[in-house]
Amino acid sequence: MSKTFTMRAYAKINLYLDVLRRRQDGYHDIRSIMQSISLCDELTFQEAEGIDITTSLGSDIPKDDNLIFKAAKLLIEESGVKSGAKIDVKKRIPLFAGLGGGSSDAAATLHGLNELFGLGLSLGDLAEIAARVGSDVPFMLMGGIALVEGRGEMVTPLSIEPKLNLVVIKPDLNLSTAKIYASLKNGACSLAPPVDVMILSLQINDIDAIAASLINVLEGPAISANPLLARIKAEAVSLGAKGALMTGSGSAIFALADSSVSAEGIASALGGGGLEVFTAISMKEGSNFLPADSKAS
Repeated sequence: MSKTFTMRAYAKINLYLDVLRRRQDGYHDIRSIMQSISLCDELTFQEAEGIDITTSLGSDIPKDDNLIFKAAKLLIEESGVKSGAKIDVKKRIPLFAGLGGGSSDAAATLHGLNELFGLGLSLGDLAEIAARVGSDVPFMLMGGIALVEGRGEMVTPLSIEPKLNLVVIKPDLNLSTAKIYASLKNGACSLAPPVDVMILSLQINDIDAIAASLINVLEGPAISANPLLARIKAEAVSLGAKGALMTGSGSAIFALADSSVSAEGIASALGGGGLEVFTAISMKEGSNFLPADSKAS
């Protein structure tokens, strides 16, 4: 009987996101503070012939443009494993949200297949593969909170553990990452304050200071094209959130609450009307890929 292994793949938010410049390779250099959160997918791995991916969404997974497949293929090729894997994905992280669901699933695939095949690869070994899979995958491989630079491959863990209570709101909008980046005008990044302001706010774990330091330079272009995002932010704050921000290139908004009780109240009031609403908490480094029968702390 073949071994079966299940892992959680956690979403992320961008507490700070600045776009510095467009690179010659077509990517953009960024400076971001990413934080993993408890909203997660679950991936189950089993040895099989080839690479077979199924999902709770009930649709076929394309192999030519899928980060899970790309991660599995690269790991198997690099390690010389002769067998393949069946990967079943239970999706909870909304698609096209800026929450890093696809990247987190890819990172969980690297962790999961490393365990499934007993490869014993180090985090550094996996990180080298992760950087070739996708921009957010190196951070997702580690989790917790980190300063992320370059196109996402430069990850510096921060030795802080903010305790954040969050409401995540996903409207029925699918924003184009390419179009959002293309809409940035030269100098747009100059609007962002130094990242040290956010880091200090996180170090003292002051929810008001953190809320005041939230910045995402991609949010302006996204709101210009989709005013609903601004209305969601305003409503979350009117319901008691300390602050709210679009994550990544959207379209999800996260709101900071001052307690889990407050987060539940805001989520309950926002639910419905075409919005997917979740409550979540921040996650510690190293807790990103606990086996699914373990509990995150």
